[in-house]
Parts: sequence; structure tokens; C-alpha cells
Amino acid sequence: NIPEHFGRFSLGELGVHGLVYLKSVYEALKRAWVIWELYCTAVTGARLHLAMSKGTRDDFRIALVESFETVQTALSRVDVSKSEAFHDRERIMIHAEIERTIGFPKLNELINTEM
Repeated sequence: NIPEHFGRFSLGELGVHGLVYLKSVYEALKRAWVIWELYCTAVTGARLHLAMSKGTRDDFRIALVESFETVQTALSRVDVSKSEAFHDRERIMIHAEIERTIGFPKLNELINTEM
């Protein structure tokens, strides 16, 4: 199981959660810890704040305005079951917790609607 200090209850107590994307939103959505944080944020009702570099933010804003369909398509292709972590044991732990709690298909849908 996920250690409690990384779990839903900690995020719910904070009420606000921020994610930092250094390269791109799409790349971040391939990371198991990012996926887990998005899930915890959604189920606890915490507010999500995204932080990204100016260049990434500018690119994302342009994509939203000029090609929203492309952004939607990219988000709809998120497959939580393929998310990765630096340490394989962490990926296994996060994937097991996702399967135990919500399941991959429902979490894919949740991320697509929440983003």
C-alpha cells in the first residue's frame, strides 16, 4: 500500500495540491506519481494548481487556443496502466493501489474529465 504520508488523507487535509511540470503536461501524465497525485487531489476535493515554466505554459496556452482538439486527443490517450516511475517498486506499489481503489479504466476517465 501507499504510505499514508503520500496518501489521499494527507492531500485532503492540505486542501490544495500543486504539481510542477518541468517539460510538458503530456510527459508528466506518463509518470506514476503524477497520476497518483491527480487521483488523490480529485477524490479529496483538494484544489489543483499547476506550475510550469514560462515556455511550457506559453506552449500549452497556444495549444489550447489554436488546437484544442489536439489537446483533448492527447489527454484522451492517457493510459494510467502504462505510467512509469524511476524506481520500479514505486510503479508496482502505485499501480497496485490504483487497482485496489479505483481501477485503471475509471482513473483514465477521471483524469480525462478533470484535466
